[in-house]
Amino acid sequence: MTITIIKYNILHIKNVMLFYFASKKILSELESARSEIELLRNQLSSERTSIKNLESLLASNREKKFQSQMVTQEKETEIQLFKDKLSLAESKLASQSREISQLRSKTAMLETELDMAKRQLGTERFERECAVQELRRHGPSYRTTSPPQPSLSPGSHSPERSSRRSPDCSLNRSLNRASSLKEF
Repeated sequence: MTITIIKYNILHIKNVMLFYFASKKILSELESARSEIELLRNQLSSERTSIKNLESLLASNREKKFQSQMVTQEKETEIQLFKDKLSLAESKLASQSREISQLRSKTAMLETELDMAKRQLGTERFERECAVQELRRHGPSYRTTSPPQPSLSPGSHSPERSSRRSPDCSLNRSLNRASSLKEF
């Protein structure tokens, strides 16, 4: 019996030792699992932070893109407005250029008419001066013998007056008329 008890005790010690070693192994695996769980939790927390940062960055990029699109749209509207203004300005410029051309033509015509009027006035002044000189030369007898007749136009004179003019006035008068006719 003693042998059986010893055998039983040995068996029991073996079982306790096996249990002890198994427990130690299980505790070691449990500790390893806990460490791994803690590591995974840290990784998960880090991944969540990264995801939040990426989501924030994505939202920021979307906002920037939206703002950029808004600015682009505003600039395109502004460019179109400037194009419309430019088109209107070009149209006004073309209209004003035509008007300036017409005014230049009219100015040239008026200058020509002014030159003609100046020449005619000069001719008339010269003829008047010649007539005054002729009247002075002939004196009061000329006035009493033939009363002055009203002329129909500044260039028409009575044949009597033409014949009594001094040769210088007649010559100058014909030269003035010839030069004014050349200019036309």
